[in-house]
Order: sequence, then C-alpha cells, then structure tokens
Amino acid sequence: MSVKARIDTVELQIGPMKKSAFYTLSYLLVCGIFAPALVQAVDAPVLLAQRQPKAQVLTRIDVTGGRCLKGTCRSAYVFGKDGSFSYTDQAGRVKESALDSKDLQVLSEQIEGTDFEQFKANNRSSEGCPSASDGQDMTYTFYNSRGKWIVSNCSTRIDNSAPPFSRLQALISRYTTGSS
Repeated sequence: MSVKARIDTVELQIGPMKKSAFYTLSYLLVCGIFAPALVQAVDAPVLLAQRQPKAQVLTRIDVTGGRCLKGTCRSAYVFGKDGSFSYTDQAGRVKESALDSKDLQVLSEQIEGTDFEQFKANNRSSEGCPSASDGQDMTYTFYNSRGKWIVSNCSTRIDNSAPPFSRLQALISRYTTGSS
C-alpha cells in the first residue's frame, strides 16, 4: 500500500496528464539498471569460451604467496598435451614456448605413471600453507587417463626430487630462462 500512496503522491505532483510519461520513465530507469546485467549474463559464456586454453592441459601449476610490490605474488605455468608451454608472471605477461618432443614424452609418462591418490595419502602434511610465513603456495593440477588430480603443498609434502615434480621444476627452469 505504501507503493500506491507513493505513486499517488507523484501523480498529484506531476498531474494526471503526465501519468504515462512517469511510467515510461520508470520503465526506462528499471531497464537501464538491469539491462547491463542481462547483457553481461548473455555475453559471459562467449567470454569464457574465448579464454579457454588452446590445447588440452597436461599440468597446471598455480603459485601464490610471497611479497610482491603490487600485493600477493601470483604466477602460473601451463603444460599442454600438445607440447605447448605458457608462463604467466606477476604482471600478467605471458611467455609461450613449446616443449621438445622428448621433454613432453617424459613428462607425460611420469604424470601417467604417478598414483596421485596414493602419493597424497602417503605425504599428508598438517603444517599449513607456506604463504602463512611469507612462502609460496603451489597447487599442481594434473590430468591423466584416470582423471584430474590436484596436489597442493598446503596439505601435501611435495618432494621436488621425485617425479613428476623434479621434471616440472627442470622444465620450468629451462623454458622460462632459456637455458638447456
């Protein structure tokens, strides 16, 4: 009822002849507020599709934590099943490269041969995330014939000398610095 009283007050102020103009302006105002959200909702799938990786992912490594000039440090490494490699640095710059066939073959075999479920069960950690003491949290996402496996150094002790972690570190070093 308060809405009707409010409309009646407005009608008295603008007069009965301009009632249709009031409703038209109200309609335009409501559409103006909600229309961008509707357009964004319609465009969202298109934008997500454009951001899909070019190749199927073999491994993704997300690194967060530490002190950077512009907030929390973040970087990402993506190894594609087709041998593509990309590195995104803290500033959002992307460096792309291609693994040689031997590097891709060895990495693929190590990822396929690792029992990630058993690895996580045997290496549980209750120490928390390294970022709690200004370290870096590393989240590895592996894809193999058995599915998607996520291993984080927040909950799992990761031995960087064990495959596939040692291979990943060597490849990151080689393909981000250019050394062989």
